Amino acid sequence: MKASRAGLFIVQLMLIWLLASPRVYSQGQAGTHYLYHSVFIYNFCKYIQWPEDNRLHIIGVLGDSPILQGLYRMARAKSSPYMRFIIRKYEDIDAIESNCHILFIPNSFPLNNYRKTQLIQKISKLPLLVITENEEYIQEFSGINFIVRNGKLLFQINPQNIEKTGLKVSYQLLRLGIIVQNK
Repeated sequence: MKASRAGLFIVQLMLIWLLASPRVYSQGQAGTHYLYHSVFIYNFCKYIQWPEDNRLHIIGVLGDSPILQGLYRMARAKSSPYMRFIIRKYEDIDAIESNCHILFIPNSFPLNNYRKTQLIQKISKLPLLVITENEEYIQEFSGINFIVRNGKLLFQINPQNIEKTGLKVSYQLLRLGIIVQNK
């Protein structure tokens, strides 16, 4: 059963990779590529283990981002009795709730050194998967970071940062991402 789930995940990611053609990123269609982000995040939920029950996933977005539309759509389409999604928008770091499972930090949310320190203090003791779009953050505090290379949406993954939060990442997910280690 696990082998078939892993195979399905791999097929889904390959389809996303094929569909995320350079045309999507070069035409400047704001928000279009965030639909792909949402599919990735949905699949990350399957291959990350939280200390408590994995059936409810609260996904937070820090600030304004076009990803919200894709996440709302994903939550409506993919929620079931076996896996439910609640999407929350946080205006500022202080608003992040302790029961949030995944926190997406878009590039549009400004993180100067003070705010970055504030964020790290806020999330350091939470079982929280932090997902970003900034390669600097993957070596500091982020567990997963989205990047675009040659017009393709890819993800970097830092197992050290994920494990620090008490989460467990599956080998299948590690095989699909670009492994990054801390500085």
